[in-house]
Amino acid sequence: MAATGGARTRDEGGGVRCLTMEESRLWRKEHVSRRSWKRQVTYVTPYPLEWFTEALARHFAPFTQAILVVDQVIFDVPRELTAARLAAGETRTVYTVPGHVIGGDERELSRMLYHMYGFDFRVLFAPSDHALRADHDGFTTVFSMSTGWMAELKKAMRERGVERIAADRWTADPP
Repeated sequence: MAATGGARTRDEGGGVRCLTMEESRLWRKEHVSRRSWKRQVTYVTPYPLEWFTEALARHFAPFTQAILVVDQVIFDVPRELTAARLAAGETRTVYTVPGHVIGGDERELSRMLYHMYGFDFRVLFAPSDHALRADHDGFTTVFSMSTGWMAELKKAMRERGVERIAADRWTADPP
């Protein structure tokens, strides 16, 4: 994505703090009060990703913090993710430091989500009313405690023609 007139690109660094898997577990223990959510909906991940990651980030806002944890690297690590990690001062690989904590910045969440697709990853939020799990097979599952919130998400995805997967065809384990 090219920058024009000082506009931010997805390649710019930002407010990301990288954590080891153990540090990620401790973050979850401190910030996430649940192990499961009442509602779940799965979508075929649409491409191009920009609209989708922006819509998800907008829908998850407001949040205090979010952690994006890479569970499995399937393909090569995108150079943009490596650049974002370097901009955050992280020199270790995503294999050894898979957690990425961001503050309540919707744009930063969108940018990091964009870099994560192609991996198996999960996103947890503080407060912990919602979560997300995505995989390299092209499915994105969103979890929530709120029926109304989930209805708004479904409406937004339906309006953009994002394919929803029936629950009897696919379910994901809560992150």
